Amino acid sequence: MVSKHIHVGRIFTESGWIDNAIATIGANGNILAVSAADNGRGAPNDLTLMPALIDTHIHGVAGADVMDGTHDALNTMSRYLSQHGVGAFLATTVTGEHHDIERALAQVRD
Repeated sequence: MVSKHIHVGRIFTESGWIDNAIATIGANGNILAVSAADNGRGAPNDLTLMPALIDTHIHGVAGADVMDGTHDALNTMSRYLSQHGVGAFLATTVTGEHHDIERALAQVRD
């Protein structure tokens, strides 16, 4: 697959926002470059492109909780968060029985 270009409304970079922008996507799906679009490209779509967010403290979401101590709970959290722009999260326990915390932490580790 050859690299392709996506014309988007806005791209967020380490330098700030670029409106009416082009993202060059490589064969592996990685973003290779971003730049302002030239006027000859037409109107951009209404997409906003930005890096994934990192949630540094989360107990649960979507009816699942870290303290559930199950793969299914963490998977539910992962799927929900990824659909809302979160690329990584720190699964956080709460005060509880020692064995419950150990079970939750073992599941996070695994």
